[in-house]
Amino acid sequence: MLLFSELLSEIASHLAKNLAQGLVYIAIAALFIVALIKCIMPVMQARGQLRRGVRRIRRNDSKDVWQDKRFLGRGPLAVPWVEYLNSRLFADDEYHNASPIDDYINEDTAIYEPGFSSFADAVPGILVSLGFLGTLLGIVMGLSDFNLDSSDATMDAIRVLMVGMRYAFATSIVGVIGSVLFSLILRVAQGSTRKALKRFYDAMQQQAHMVTVDPITQIAIYQQEQTAMMQSLAQDITGGLTDRIGNAMEMALQPLQESLDSFIDVAAREQVRGVDAIVSKFVENMNASLGGQFLQLQRVLAETAAWHQDTQETVRATIEGLNRVSRDIVQIQQMSESLIVKFDGYIVRLGAAQQKVEDGYGIVADNVKNMEMVARQQANYIAQIGQMQSDFMREVNSFQTRMDSFTKAYTENSNISTAALHKVAEEMKVNGEALLNAHKAFSKGVNSELQHAFGMFDQNMQDIIDHLTQVIGGVHDAVQDMPAIMDDAAKQYASQTSQLVRYMERTTALLEDAVHHMNAVRGGGQ
Repeated sequence: MLLFSELLSEIASHLAKNLAQGLVYIAIAALFIVALIKCIMPVMQARGQLRRGVRRIRRNDSKDVWQDKRFLGRGPLAVPWVEYLNSRLFADDEYHNASPIDDYINEDTAIYEPGFSSFADAVPGILVSLGFLGTLLGIVMGLSDFNLDSSDATMDAIRVLMVGMRYAFATSIVGVIGSVLFSLILRVAQGSTRKALKRFYDAMQQQAHMVTVDPITQIAIYQQEQTAMMQSLAQDITGGLTDRIGNAMEMALQPLQESLDSFIDVAAREQVRGVDAIVSKFVENMNASLGGQFLQLQRVLAETAAWHQDTQETVRATIEGLNRVSRDIVQIQQMSESLIVKFDGYIVRLGAAQQKVEDGYGIVADNVKNMEMVARQQANYIAQIGQMQSDFMREVNSFQTRMDSFTKAYTENSNISTAALHKVAEEMKVNGEALLNAHKAFSKGVNSELQHAFGMFDQNMQDIIDHLTQVIGGVHDAVQDMPAIMDDAAKQYASQTSQLVRYMERTTALLEDAVHHMNAVRGGGQ
């Protein structure tokens, strides 16, 4: 059981040691692979999209193939291409201006953003740092069990030190190789993508006839369109606004005038009809109230005439007729009085009806006055609108004047800015050439210095390894000669020890003799 536990502990320590040694290699390999996936592959994919677009433009007869949203396919440039199409269609439809393609498809969207440029710039330094970390770990592992107590311990310590130094140098070399290799691959991928981007611009301009318009020209075109729109607006306001307002007022007042005319005609007809109805109703009511006495009156008058004729014939008949007529006259007088009373009531009601009609005429007159007031207010509104129109035209003229002055000032500033930009561009060109020459000289010097440094490093490491080999050989020879030397020393030590023992024995015997002699001399004296 004890042996099994010791075996397990030995296996665990061996695995832990190997894992610690391989941890730096694993970290370097993992970082290198992640950097390839995150920083190199998206840039190469964008380069493939650009090459695909160039092939499609040159291969198809139709030059409008670029208007497809899937023109570049899937990849990091798909979203910027859709944004470019939307912006271009909006600019053509609304402002008739060309949207520049390099605002959407450029080095930022094709190289730096998909390639995580900040992380890509940090990867070489991280790889070198991991290699240096492996160097430190190798030195620590080599010096952890360094022991010079005995020859065997010294040999084991030197062997462990050599393993640690080999691990230290190997991790440094792997880190530097990974850093240089990643930088080389990154520069190659970015350079090829820039060339593909330039070929894409050339194909879009030459094959698809996509001319890029600079921002100054776009601003000038936009200002011209705004000026034309302002002139059209001023013409519409001065020419058509008054007519439109007059037509609108006429359309709004015509139904009201028609309604008023219809109301007056209907009111007149209704008044005549009402008077006729009142008279007819009066006669009907009078006849009804008299119980048909108008007809009876007619018959009585006819009978009276007959009675007057009969009077000439007979006095008696006349007297009787007169008596009857007198009674009838009394009744008629009574009925006439009641009829007069009722007729007075009808007259009063007719006056009330007439008063109502007059009140209706008054209301109509008030409405007409209100309409006249509304018409005057509308006329005032029209006058105010005319005043506002004149004020607006003055403001438009003032705005046009200010706009002309602004355009003139802007043109002058643009000319000055353009001249300054040309000057800056020339200076930047000169500085760029100087920077390029300095970069070339620096790169050449750095390469030569690196080659010299690597050569010196290799030479120094070779000298150190040779010196360590000589030291180890000397130590090995010394260790091999050490048993014979130790045997000779042991033999000499044994002989010297035996001689010392003999000397001590002799000294002890001499001391004993001296003691006996002294005792004998002391006894003889007594």
